[in-house]
Amino acid sequence: MNEKEQDKDQRLANIEVTLKNIYKVLKPTRWEMFVQGLWRAVGYLVGLMLAIVLIGWFLNMIGVIPFMSEFSENMKNVLNIARTK
Repeated sequence: MNEKEQDKDQRLANIEVTLKNIYKVLKPTRWEMFVQGLWRAVGYLVGLMLAIVLIGWFLNMIGVIPFMSEFSENMKNVLNIARTK
């Protein structure tokens, strides 16, 4: 091998070592992965609840779920009573 190829191999080896060091620094710890998983779960739950509420509201508006209107009227009355106190 000539000097140019040896220099290229040395640079590639240095790049590999540098990339391994960067990976060690950026690799999330188990605690960070745990917290990320918790936030994902919270996001899924909030999204699911929002979807259920919107679907229920829509079905209530078109009259498929009539008992929801009674419940919403009772909640409005409770909120109005709470506001006046």
